[in-house]
Amino acid sequence: MKNAKDTCAQSDDARLTQSGHRAGDPPQLGRKAVLLGMFASGAVIANAALPSADTVKPPSIPADTARASSIPASPSGTVTKWAPGTAYPVGRQVINPNNDVVSALVSHTSAAAYSTDAAKWKLSKTFAGKPSAADLTFIVSPRGSDSNDGLTRPSAKATIASALSAAGGAACVIQLAAGSHTMPAGVALTSGSEIRGTGTYLTLINYTGSGAAFTSAQPGVRTHSWRMSDFTLQGPGHTSAAVGIDLDSVSSAHLQDMVVTGFGKGIRVRSVVGGGAVYNRLSNATVIDCGTGLSIEPSSSNATTLEGCRACACDIGVKILNSNDTVIKASQIESNTVGVHIEASSAALADYNAMDHCRFEGNTMDWETTVLVHDTIVSFPHQFGNYTFSDLGQRTVQLNGWVPMPTGTRNIIGAASFGVGGTVFDTTLGKPIWSNGTVWKDAAGATV
Repeated sequence: MKNAKDTCAQSDDARLTQSGHRAGDPPQLGRKAVLLGMFASGAVIANAALPSADTVKPPSIPADTARASSIPASPSGTVTKWAPGTAYPVGRQVINPNNDVVSALVSHTSAAAYSTDAAKWKLSKTFAGKPSAADLTFIVSPRGSDSNDGLTRPSAKATIASALSAAGGAACVIQLAAGSHTMPAGVALTSGSEIRGTGTYLTLINYTGSGAAFTSAQPGVRTHSWRMSDFTLQGPGHTSAAVGIDLDSVSSAHLQDMVVTGFGKGIRVRSVVGGGAVYNRLSNATVIDCGTGLSIEPSSSNATTLEGCRACACDIGVKILNSNDTVIKASQIESNTVGVHIEASSAALADYNAMDHCRFEGNTMDWETTVLVHDTIVSFPHQFGNYTFSDLGQRTVQLNGWVPMPTGTRNIIGAASFGVGGTVFDTTLGKPIWSNGTVWKDAAGATV
């Protein structure tokens, strides 16, 4: 057999150089995105060039022009960003956290949070609502500089960390140019964040840190709606403790068109809050050469879906621990020590997990369940070479999976383990047989 890692994937560098595409950067952003990016930095521009990073000068108005609808200027002639612990006189204008220009109703020293003093301010003028991820798009390029604003291709930033810092904790889109991006430490994402490359084998993120490359900005708190696509994430090695993408209490994330390789855990779904990491979806995502490719962990990280995915050359391709309703569909489980491992520490914690139309090839053990697992469904497996499994769970259903094995082996496993409708091709008898949940039957209905 070929080396498993070589069989699953070429080297990332080779893939990056074999593409015929030009390693170009993303298109330039429009004026709206530039302006909103300036709002996020604390400056509002009104018909003038940006004079400094923190101040905004109001537009000049001719002497003979009525000022009834204009915004009264602060004494300094500028509008600054609201700050905690600051003395504000009556009438002083600031830009609040929602990017509105407000004026003080009473003299006061601001509290630690603007929301505490909200009643002390009145709206003067609304320039923009709080920017959405679509409005905050930063371009990151190996040829960029972190001193740039990241809002256009010529002013691309150099690192993901700098782009996230520029977003100021708001959800944003980070567009990665083609090439190799070095990432020495992990970064934290908020709800609605998006990381997208130029192509799976055009954009490489080389992570050299020790923790998680991507994790939540609020671990243990429910967040949602990450989007990640079109890049390869390479870690320090499959025996390391590093994690590629850590969906810590993240729900409704979508990871697609990517490769994650060389981590202790390639992709981890988990939550300390019961049901805090649910409805996550992976499509056309590949995990290669990891300790565990995809690790779905407590508590109740339910309803994870994998479609068209690949787990290859891992100690465990997919591990499901105390989580229900995982669906692995039309995916390839190849050259792993254990393809899919399903485990429960007590009853009702790992039920109704399913593998549908999956290809199993070259695994030492294709799939296995432990004693307290219930109602696993294995339907229409594509079997290449020896097809092996260990089913210690209860009420497992295998549909139209003509598992070849001799009479002695299927009697040891038992008809009850296969569940009603479980099928085996008995190589001793030379014919297919079915389980009725208690005993084996042949096509004529005779017990065999």
